[in-house]
Amino acid sequence: MTNETELTVTIQNSQPVELIDLTESLLCLGNQYKRFLLSINDCRDLKLYIKEIKAGSIIAVLMEYSPYVLPVLPVIPNAVALIDFSKYIKKVFDYFTGRTKEKTALDKTDYNNFSKIINPVAKDIASQMIFQNAGDVHVHINSLEANAIQNAIARELQQLKEPEHKIYQKVFLRMYQARNEPSTVVGDRAIIESITIKNCLCLRRNEGGYYSRH
Repeated sequence: MTNETELTVTIQNSQPVELIDLTESLLCLGNQYKRFLLSINDCRDLKLYIKEIKAGSIIAVLMEYSPYVLPVLPVIPNAVALIDFSKYIKKVFDYFTGRTKEKTALDKTDYNNFSKIINPVAKDIASQMIFQNAGDVHVHINSLEANAIQNAIARELQQLKEPEHKIYQKVFLRMYQARNEPSTVVGDRAIIESITIKNCLCLRRNEGGYYSRH
């Protein structure tokens, strides 16, 4: 039976799993756990460690541990944090599989981590991945769902890309601050409200007027 202070990750594979895919999957899971702790203001230097590998399918039992705590002062397992992390994983994957409309705020690193976590089953059409914690958290993802999640993540990453640089002409520019030194433009800043509400650096033209640079 899975302990509350443990997270069991099972990959029921029908084909051999490439070592790099399995390694990246577990590394990204560990990295995401660290990022999750930081997001809830838990500053302890805890990491996920493999407690044991079981026979059968690829079954990894993970536990949290700090390598910087003296042996006489063992880390008290934080079941709440690990259970909350399991719920966090479920919430993210449930959104991408359409089981919930509640979206979790993620950045580029988060998206890449989640995509690589499920990569071993995305490549094996008859496989599935199971995350299990005794805190009544179970996440099942089959290969079809894993591919759908990766496609959805790819679309989200596309939206996160920085906008292309554009040239705007004949827009209203309002000076934010200016320096009374013709020889320099340091300190000259303006706001172009039709583009952004933030003030930006201005570059003077020789014949007068301004260019703005964001």
